[in-house]
Amino acid sequence: KQLFDVSVQNAKIIGDQRIHMFNEDFVKFDKYNDYNFFFLYNPCFENAMQAVAKKIRASFDATKKRTVVIYNTAKFKDLFLNLGFKVLYNHKNDYILELKW
Repeated sequence: KQLFDVSVQNAKIIGDQRIHMFNEDFVKFDKYNDYNFFFLYNPCFENAMQAVAKKIRASFDATKKRTVVIYNTAKFKDLFLNLGFKVLYNHKNDYILELKW
């Protein structure tokens, strides 16, 4: 919660109304269709990440919007690759993955 609050304050300083942040369980999150850029910092165990990767893929399939996942310390990147994501950028173990038509 404390780090989330700092992030919210930093976003207010930037002043970009397109930035939305949520401090909740991303497996239970139900608004994936509303967004197409996602930032993940190795947030969970493999089973939860697999569920989220599938939700992001399903969102792409439903909306047909280009979808980008910025995934730092990408411990489970293969879950995304197996769902058709392509690597846009890779440095060490940080990845930017994309789905597009």
